[in-house]
Amino acid sequence: MLSQEQLANAIGSSKRTVQRWETNRAHPSTGEMAKVAALVHPQDPAIAAEIAASIGQTLESLGLVPPPPPAPPPLPPMPRHLAVDAVVCVASDALGVTPGAVRAALLAAFRRARELGLAYDEVERAMDDALKPALKPA
Repeated sequence: MLSQEQLANAIGSSKRTVQRWETNRAHPSTGEMAKVAALVHPQDPAIAAEIAASIGQTLESLGLVPPPPPAPPPLPPMPRHLAVDAVVCVASDALGVTPGAVRAALLAAFRRARELGLAYDEVERAMDDALKPALKPA
């Protein structure tokens, strides 16, 4: 705990100014509050963060802690042919056949869905609903 004089010296103010703050005859400026946050931070970062927030700042914006590292850039999109091959391979695994054997069937199914104006999520829901009775134990 600092005395009024110690606090005043630490933030470059006068003891009289600190006394006026304590008696609510004056209020610290934004700059003075930033100095108080810097003074408090080594002992209690949480209170320093509250002080910073009271003046619309953060510990980062006051330079008391480094900003978090930037998020890594997003991965580039998967090439379309690899994404399509992944879909074909999942279907071939489900059927227990080679990808070549299922590719023509999938092409026909996707083409028909597009001709009928069906969105892929509609096809997925309808197929899922159709499979649910078959998956229930007898």
